[in-house]
Parts: sequence; C-alpha cells; structure tokens
Amino acid sequence: MVSYKMIKDFFEGKCCDDEKKIVLGWINASEQNRERFLRWEEMYFLGKHNISDEKCLKAEQKLLARIENQKKEHNVKIRRMSGFMRYAAVFVGIIVLSVLAYFRFEGNDANMIRFSTADGETKQLVLPDGSKVWLNENTTLEYAENFEDDVRRLNLNGEAYFEVTSNKHKPFVVKGSTMQIEVLGTKFNFKNSDKCRIAEASLLEGEIKASGNANEGLITLSPGQKVELNVYTRQMKVSNTDAEIDAIWHNDFVQLTNANIYDIALLLEKIYKVNIVLSPEINKVNTYSGALQKKKNIREVLDILSHTIHFNYTINKKNIFLSVE
Repeated sequence: MVSYKMIKDFFEGKCCDDEKKIVLGWINASEQNRERFLRWEEMYFLGKHNISDEKCLKAEQKLLARIENQKKEHNVKIRRMSGFMRYAAVFVGIIVLSVLAYFRFEGNDANMIRFSTADGETKQLVLPDGSKVWLNENTTLEYAENFEDDVRRLNLNGEAYFEVTSNKHKPFVVKGSTMQIEVLGTKFNFKNSDKCRIAEASLLEGEIKASGNANEGLITLSPGQKVELNVYTRQMKVSNTDAEIDAIWHNDFVQLTNANIYDIALLLEKIYKVNIVLSPEINKVNTYSGALQKKKNIREVLDILSHTIHFNYTINKKNIFLSVE
C-alpha cells in the first residue's frame, strides 16, 4: 500500500528507483489512485511552494503537449485538469513523466545523473567537465548530463570533496539544502545534509563564494578558511581551519612539512577525537615531513611516528601520554 509518507518522499526525490516504480505503478493502477495522488500532491505542494501563475501556465502547456503524445502512443485516456487542480496537474505531469528537473533547474530538460552512497561507503566520480568528486557516506549528488547550460549546476545532500576543473565561462555551483557554493576552479570540501544542523564548506585551494539559499549573505573564502551556516539561526560565520583535516575522509592522507611534535599532536587530536598530553622532557626539535596516512586506530599511527620522532606513548581510553624514550 502506498502511503502519504512514500508520496512525500517521492516528491522530495528521496525514493530509490524501485520505490519510484511502485509509486508510478500504483498511480496508473486505477482512477481512484490517481485522484488520491492528486489530492496528496496538491496538499504537499501548495503548502511548500510559491510558484507564479506564469510559470505554472508554461509548465502546464508543456505537460499537456507531452500528455497528447502519450495518448497517441499508448491510447491512454487522460483527463484535463483545471481551476484549483492546476498546481496538482503541473506537478503530476512533471513527476510522472520524469521531468522534475524543470523546476529544479529553472526549465532545463536535460537528463539528470544521480549518484548515492550507503552507510560506510565512499565513492569517487569524474564529472563531464573532468572535475573530480569524492562522495562521503550517506550522500547523494545530482547534476544535468553533460553540463549543457552556461552554469555547471549540482545538487548535494550529504558531504563531498571537490577538485574542480577551471572554466571561467562556466561557473561551478553546488547547491545544498541550505547553502550553495560557487567556484571557477578549486579544491574544497562541502557538507550540507538536510539532516545536519550546520552546513559547512572548507577551502583547500583557489577561491569559493558561499551563500545561503535564503539570502543569508555572500562570503568569499581564501584557502585555509571555513564557512558555517546554522540552519536554525540562519547565521553564517567564517573561521580559520585545517582544510586538509576537514577533507581527510576522502583519501586518508595529510601532507606534513617540517611538523614538530606539537603540530602532530594537534593533528591527531582532530582526526581521532582524543586528548594528547606531552611530557615536558619530550624532544620538540625533531620534525616530520611527508604524507601522514590515517589508520583504523591511532596506535598504528603512533607506532610509525615513534620511529622518526622518537617517543613512547601510553593510551588510557581517549587520553594519550607522550614521553621521552
């Protein structure tokens, strides 16, 4: 049985392909189901969207043309909607005929590409323009096939790391549920899930512009900075950050240059969420350069570092004590 919750997920793009087939099959199974679907849809969209009559009329005309084609091909009798059902007719046609991208991308009918990751899964993608994207777990990314418009638009729900190919004629825009990022060419990490209280973006290279979807402002970031948007207060703030640490999940590496024991201790605290205490006698002169690889547990990392920087360590739950050999 199809419930209103399933229909709501269908409208919000949260259904998997199998669930979409179930909903569409249920809609087409009977006139009674179609009427119930229309009532649910009108209730949902009229409560969430403020769409101009001009845009509705344009979409409705487009819908009716497609319906006529469907009638010729499948000999299906489809009833015209009018009056207070106009909104429902517009959105039913858009969803059932798989052109929801009309509203998402301001009238663009390009085919949508969608990638998702499950719990504990990460995925690397190469976009049509050569840009690289790493999706963290429980993340969904959508974009128009081949980036045919003058803007490379993507929708993100979750967390992703981007290495964007520069193209001054085609800005690269990633839109989350509460904040969007615009770039030309750069490396940055963006986290904006509809389940998160804070949306955030950290910049590794280049320059990005961050703005709230409700006009909270426009902020330009430099490398080593992070912007955060509080979903509830709608306030944006900028702070300094170690952007490589923010994005370490995508490749498990951090590049270090002449890092002393204090630098490394701070780094490990951020990565493994531990407290590190240094003995006053520990050597502060020795440094470490190279790629520090994230391991499953901090003990493995400490074993590797102790051979270069020379220290002993003791672990007590989340507290670690470093001392001289």
